[in-house]
Amino acid sequence: ASLSFEGPVALRAASELRARGLLALVPADEAAAQDLLERAVEEGDLDAFAVDQTRRRAAEALLAEAVAAPEARYVLAGDAAPSSPAARQAARWLGRRWLSAAVEGARRRLGREDARRGLAFRDDAALVLDARLRARAAQVGLEAELVRAFERHAGDSVGAFLDALPPEAGGPGALLALGAAGVIRFGGRVGGGGSGFRLEAARARLDRVSAAVAVGDYFALLEVSREASAREVEAAHARLTAGLRRLALAALGLEHREGERQEALAVLDEARDVLLDARLRALYAEALEHGEPGG
Repeated sequence: ASLSFEGPVALRAASELRARGLLALVPADEAAAQDLLERAVEEGDLDAFAVDQTRRRAAEALLAEAVAAPEARYVLAGDAAPSSPAARQAARWLGRRWLSAAVEGARRRLGREDARRGLAFRDDAALVLDARLRARAAQVGLEAELVRAFERHAGDSVGAFLDALPPEAGGPGALLALGAAGVIRFGGRVGGGGSGFRLEAARARLDRVSAAVAVGDYFALLEVSREASAREVEAAHARLTAGLRRLALAALGLEHREGERQEALAVLDEARDVLLDARLRALYAEALEHGEPGG
């Protein structure tokens, strides 16, 4: 059998989503399936993270079929060292897809205990990220949404990070992969007396949110795009407010910044209410276009 690695990934993903009752129909070809998935995400009918996971499972299945096929022809490049730019690009693309699918397949099979045995962390240890995180995550094909989840939970406990992710996200496997790569490490206990790292992380979080409040852009404050769906707005609000409320300001000697926290929580509530109301959101977006951020 001959199998292309540029096969019907979107079509397979659409078929799986239809089987799960999330799509009403499956298009006839790959291009139409790609358009349908993108449109469903843009309109808020499908979660971007779930679609990305489904597409990656489809790519993994495609690769698995190639490996398990009784007969197969593989055309990686015409020479041992591809000479043309197109051939080199194809070889790089195939290598990334293979590695990405392998990482994804392994990650979904690893649980929290597997990661704990491999990295010897405690659930209450602080999650510390290296500046190379994004580059290394891209090398192994981790989804952008999962990388953002790591960044959102920097300074939180490892347990809180893992609890916040849906099981299908493969958080423990990603934690193990990035820990082994040296781009994450574990700091002092969160809630265990207030380490210097926790103080730094709390200050950074307050500084970031306070700066966004001062700018007055509700979209930037909630860290969502101008096209964000109602579901994305709700999720961003819940995440950001929970992160602010978790900060033990008194224990960290930051009780003088309680007023900043309360102001940020109030503005976050206001931002959510405005962006969830279609009429108010349209008026607010128009004001932003004219350089008049609300507040």
